[in-house]
Amino acid sequence: MKELDFLPQAYHEGLRRRLQTRRNLLMCVGLGLAMACLHGLNFTRINSAQAALNDLHNGSGGWQTAKSQLAALEAQRDTCRRRLDLINRVEDAAPLDAAMGEVTRLLSESMALTAVHIDASASDPATGKPDKSVSATGATRARLVGVAATDVEVGIFLGKLSGCPLFSDVTLSYSREARGSGRKMREFEVKFTLRPVEETR
Repeated sequence: MKELDFLPQAYHEGLRRRLQTRRNLLMCVGLGLAMACLHGLNFTRINSAQAALNDLHNGSGGWQTAKSQLAALEAQRDTCRRRLDLINRVEDAAPLDAAMGEVTRLLSESMALTAVHIDASASDPATGKPDKSVSATGATRARLVGVAATDVEVGIFLGKLSGCPLFSDVTLSYSREARGSGRKMREFEVKFTLRPVEETR
């Protein structure tokens, strides 16, 4: 028996479109759920890896801190040993050699001395008048003229001189721009008093 379809063609096309839309919607929902599950899994793995990395950094950070402190203590020990050795080697008859050796050691690689003036007399190099404090202590005055790349290096050198037990009354007379070998440099003058050997011991 032959069936007759009295429904319009537009009805059948609409039904097919609704079925296709429903299938597409279900596929989109399934794909979205799969992506969400995958995203959640990746997020969990990333968090676990980050936590492990933080633990590793915390452990290595403590080790790095201890290593830095040890290196600082070793540097301080070496400095104290050098100063003690220098003081032990200084003799009453010739303290200037040891003092100039110490000054040279304190200079950085980009610094150089251009003039050294030593005044062992009991007079002030600035005024030329007798200095009672110098004659009373037997101290020797010195004036260094040199060049450096920057004022920072001059300041570091001044601090090293002030911290050395051989020198006292360390002052910076000036630091000004100068030209050497076609480039800008800083010319400086430092004055200090060389302590007597008995005062450094």
